[in-house]
Amino acid sequence: MIAWVVGDIHFGSDSMFEKIYKKHFSSKEAYIDSFIKRYNSMVKSRDRVIFLGDLGKENYLKKYLPKLKGKKSVILGNHDTLPLSFYQKYFKTVYQTPVFIHERIVLSHEPVPVEPGVINGHGHTHYIFLDSPLHFNLCIEHTDYAPVHINALVTHLKMIPEPNKSFLNEWFKDIQIWRGPNSGDLILDENQIIDIEKTILLRQNKKD
Repeated sequence: MIAWVVGDIHFGSDSMFEKIYKKHFSSKEAYIDSFIKRYNSMVKSRDRVIFLGDLGKENYLKKYLPKLKGKKSVILGNHDTLPLSFYQKYFKTVYQTPVFIHERIVLSHEPVPVEPGVINGHGHTHYIFLDSPLHFNLCIEHTDYAPVHINALVTHLKMIPEPNKSFLNEWFKDIQIWRGPNSGDLILDENQIIDIEKTILLRQNKKD
């Protein structure tokens, strides 16, 4: 299982340094050196680490990625435009889509929609946060320029209800279209979409 998550690091980016990192570091190199020290003080060689994309410029990645400990994977971001073979040199696994690391935790570069009870750790948005208790902005400037342990996300799961899997209570309950034979247990509208309230009432009356 993934042990650590690292948000967008943007090694060597002039624009990101000017917009964000300059507030805390004297130079791009000072930012990177500080990050590497914090990272290596937390991550052990056997730990699995997943980066959420937007890694940085090629020359900086060649120089600094080998200095980072752990078994590294990456979810490529919109700024990760080098050939796939380049990233495969430095990462054990290279993903181009969001990744579930737990049945209720999905990691991604850009935020992705999730059903109630599932949380999304993402990068990409930097100073923009989603008005959602299920989305976590893990860009490096919000994590004290250090990796985040997966236990922080797992702990949050204990504070939110699990996804409801019971019939007519699922997240997709409002868009269920009946395509089967006639059923006496369902009330459908003119578009064959299940009428939740009437169907629940029908089932309750049958029980009575």
